[in-house]
Amino acid sequence: MDTEHNIKSIVEQLFTSFYNVLFIHCQKYVRNEEVSRDIIQDVFEKMWRDRHNLDFSKPFNSYLFDLSFNKSVDHLRRLKLEKKILGGYDQYIEYGENNRNTILDDLIADSIQSQVDRVLEQLPAINADVFRKSRYDGMSNKEIAKALNLSPRTVETYIHRVLIILKKRLLQ
Repeated sequence: MDTEHNIKSIVEQLFTSFYNVLFIHCQKYVRNEEVSRDIIQDVFEKMWRDRHNLDFSKPFNSYLFDLSFNKSVDHLRRLKLEKKILGGYDQYIEYGENNRNTILDDLIADSIQSQVDRVLEQLPAINADVFRKSRYDGMSNKEIAKALNLSPRTVETYIHRVLIILKKRLLQ
């Protein structure tokens, strides 16, 4: 028990000592304060989960910076994938709404929307609800998290999962 208390104290000291510098480090990559805070939280949660395998006699600077960099890169990869998956879809729908010149445009847009709706109906309700709030209602991850009593990171995960499923099913 005493060892566990010592480890907790060390992790808390590391958090206090490194929070600001890790925040700046993450901001260089993700350029989003909320995401940077989430990444730092994830870094320290991982450290806590791995606490029994860590060597607390060594400096943690590089461990913390490497972990925050990797999590920042992971976040950017997810964003890139989201944009790739729905970027074309969003552009087409926007084009269709701004330039509804033909019946064919309407039919194609309706067909895509119907396919998306069918996929969303097959998903767990929470995933579909989070996705709709994000994409149709224009809510931020933070707003969705508050409305559904979830963490912003969970919201991001749900959206990411739905995007992967949409990509697989719509591009078949």
